[in-house]
Amino acid sequence: MTIDEIIKEYGEYAAEDGYHLDKGFLCEPCGENDLSEPPLTVYHKREEYPKRIGHYISDYWLEGEEAPFSFEWVPTDAWRGHYETKHSDGLVKIFDDSILSYHESEKMLKALNDISLKAFDLTNVDYYRVFSRTSNVFCTNMDIYIEKAKEKLGNEIIEVAKKYVNYDNPVFSTGILFPRSEPAPFELGNMEAVKEAESSEDVKQLILDIGGKTVFDK
Repeated sequence: MTIDEIIKEYGEYAAEDGYHLDKGFLCEPCGENDLSEPPLTVYHKREEYPKRIGHYISDYWLEGEEAPFSFEWVPTDAWRGHYETKHSDGLVKIFDDSILSYHESEKMLKALNDISLKAFDLTNVDYYRVFSRTSNVFCTNMDIYIEKAKEKLGNEIIEVAKKYVNYDNPVFSTGILFPRSEPAPFELGNMEAVKEAESSEDVKQLILDIGGKTVFDK
């Protein structure tokens, strides 16, 4: 679309307030649309407002920063697929999963998220959560990245938190391809599994302390 066509379609303001990119001109409404349903939505630590990464622009670019993440579309067939996140060299991915609406795993992942983030805060681990879109409107992928320098500690926190919320309980991976007639029962707060985890005692106690307040005190 030429600038004249953009003005005809959206009005003169679209050309006046648009973006001049390396690949050409992006009109203002096009930029708004690009970020309205972005492939990636990024939360850095406890930031209230996320950074959106679209196909052409991002909130990082608008603020004069380089985005620490990019993406590519991974098709599973002619109509379906998902966006795969790529990260900068200073970061490492320590967790990834899919959030499925109305599934039992949704509550478990919320507890895992809350426990892990609180543990990262208390141990001064720098972290990002990246939510990427899929072709399924009921499914969003979530990745957790941390600074590479604290990879060992971050992995310990995630693995012990998984034990606490019974992450490997088969109920959280069933009822999707194999439908159930009703929701399946499950429990969070597996303290015995935490005690048996291969991790430092400090991390185990940290997860137990945070987990009790997260799961049972609500």
